[in-house]
Order: sequence, then C-alpha cells, then structure tokens
Amino acid sequence: MKISLKFPVLFLLILAGFCLRPGISSIAPLAETLQRQFYDVGATGIGLLTSIPVVCMGVISPLAFLLEKRVGLKQTLMIGLVLVFFGELLRWFDSWFGLLLLTAVLVGVGDALIRPMISGFIKLRCADRGRLAVSVYAASMGAGAGAATLSTASLADISGHPGGGLAFWALPTLLALICWSLFSLPVQREQQHAANKGQSMFWLAAGLSLFFALQAGLNYTLIAWLPTWLRYDGYSASTADSLTTLLIVFSTLVSLFYPLFVRLFSGREYFTMLAAAIATMMAAALYAVGVAVVVPVLLMGIAIGLCFPLALHLPVAISPDAASAVRLSGWVQTVGYLAGGLLPSIAGMAMTGRPPSAALAAIVLVLTVLLALTSLAFGFSRIRHQ
Repeated sequence: MKISLKFPVLFLLILAGFCLRPGISSIAPLAETLQRQFYDVGATGIGLLTSIPVVCMGVISPLAFLLEKRVGLKQTLMIGLVLVFFGELLRWFDSWFGLLLLTAVLVGVGDALIRPMISGFIKLRCADRGRLAVSVYAASMGAGAGAATLSTASLADISGHPGGGLAFWALPTLLALICWSLFSLPVQREQQHAANKGQSMFWLAAGLSLFFALQAGLNYTLIAWLPTWLRYDGYSASTADSLTTLLIVFSTLVSLFYPLFVRLFSGREYFTMLAAAIATMMAAALYAVGVAVVVPVLLMGIAIGLCFPLALHLPVAISPDAASAVRLSGWVQTVGYLAGGLLPSIAGMAMTGRPPSAALAAIVLVLTVLLALTSLAFGFSRIRHQ
C-alpha cells in the first residue's frame, strides 16, 4: 500500500530542513562583529564556529545509526533537535568565546544526528513520493540558510548584541522540536531493520559518497570564492555579492522542482546527474566567451539545485528499508561532507600567486568532469531507483 505525502509529513520535513543550516550560516553575517569583540581570537578562531559543525557532521553521521538502533528513529531525531536548540539558545551568552565553541559542537552533533534520520523518515513514510519529499526538504534547507544569512545581522542590531541574532534561530528549532514530539511513528516500522543484507553495497556506497563529495565541493567552492572571482574580473563588490545571492536563491528554487526534472528525463536519476554536469560545462563555456555573467550563474544554479536533492535522494531510493537508508545516508554524508568541506580550502591554496579566475576555473572544470563520469557510471551500472 502506498503512503501518500500528507501535509503533516510535509510540514515536518519543512521544519526540520529549515532548522538545519541557520546554526552554521548565521555566523558569517556577524563574523566581523565577533572578530572585533574577540580581538584576541582572530579570524581563524571565528572560522572554527563554522568549520566545527561541518567536521562534526562528517565524523558523527555514521554513528547516528548506532543510536537509532538503541532508541529508534524518532527519538534519535529528537535528540538531534534538542542539541541544536540548546546550541543556538546558549549563543545568547556571547561574552565567552569558549561557550560559543561549545555551541558549535552542539549544533554540529545535533545536525549529524538529524540528517540521516530524515533519510530514514522519508523512506519510512513517503518512499513512493521520495523525490517530492526530498525536493521540499532540500529547498527548506536552502530557505533556512538564506533566512539566517539575510536577517541575522538585523536581529543582532535589534537585540543589541551578536548573541541575540544568533540565539533567535533557537525559536524555529523549538517549533520543530514541539511538532516532531507530537508526531508518532508506527513502532513496527520505526524499529524495522534489514534482515537480509544481500549483496555487498560497498561500491554503491563509494559511488554515492563520491557524488555527494563532488556536488558539495562544487557548491561550497562557488559560494565561498565566486565573489572573489567576479571582483578580480572587474565586477563591483555589490554586484559580485548579488550574483552569489542569486546563485543560492535560484539553486534553492530548482531543488524545489527536482521531481519535475527527473520526470523530464523519464525518471532516470543518472540522466539528471548528467544534465547537471552539462549545465556546468555550458556555464563555463559561456563565461569564457563573454556572455552576460548572469546566464552562467543561472546555469550553475540549475546544476547545484539538481545535484543536492539527487545526493539526498539516491541513498533513500536505493535502500530497501528505513534502517538501511539511515545507515547508507550516514556513511555517504560522512565522506561527502569531509571531502566536500576541504575543497574550498584547496581552492584558496590554489589561488595563491595565481589569478583567482584561472585557479577556480580549473577546479570547477575538474569537479565537473568527475561529476559527468560519475553520472555515466551510474547509468552503465543499470541501478534501478524508485
């Protein structure tokens, strides 16, 4: 019997997705303010508030499966929401930098527990509408990141100190925590685990991890360095920032329509992966010949907007049950976030002594070629997705 994607399930996915990124993305708008406040810490120390959660996501995600086996899917997700809530709430007390570092750990560990559980939840409650569920979930993450980026500085001004802007994001997390606590999962489904391991999924997990790392690296590298790239090529700082914001907003909108793109390619995910790679190549070619920069930016938005929900959906679609989806998503996201998180740093090192546009173009080209080869590999393997 098929399980329809009813409004309560959709609402829970939106709430969970929206709460995942503000704990990280709210730091950047206040980075300079925090650096002035903690002048003895320096930019590197402030950067830890962003990098620590990403490292936690990479290290803790596979361990979420062990906790899920002991207490269940919903309880593990609730623990993650509690950790994120307190991590954000404690930022109100912003006078001690050590406490802010602790909040970064809480946010990262909570995030690492929530993400694999959402994959299991989608497999459990809406497997037949997995593409739509993942697209809404991915778009809500983008909305949360965008909201935090745009409004945290204003919220800090209203509250009179940086901690007020950072702690505000505990409110939507509290709402998500309350709503998830009121939602019940069938016990026999929630505690179900794969009885038949079947053929080893090592190579499949490796391929999914590679794809997750490539799309994450492409996304993080562009968001981190696109403004620098554009300013080097003669664009004003305001124009460069506006185009980067356009990239984020447009990719979020594309994620929302991810199911339609897959249906356009006869329901074949690897064709969608290949289309994303082609869009990236077209963006690079058009930028090289001098087409208005907004066109390549929109093409890159299509590529990123397709790749992110794909990376989230494939482990869910391939897994036979919710427990397998939790485990596979945990491993895939571990490798993906650790590898993808390193690429912006590699790009920064590559720009040392070189024109930013040339260094970044080379990195984006390599990532794009690998993305295309990965999509072809999935096609040749004849993997069947739901």
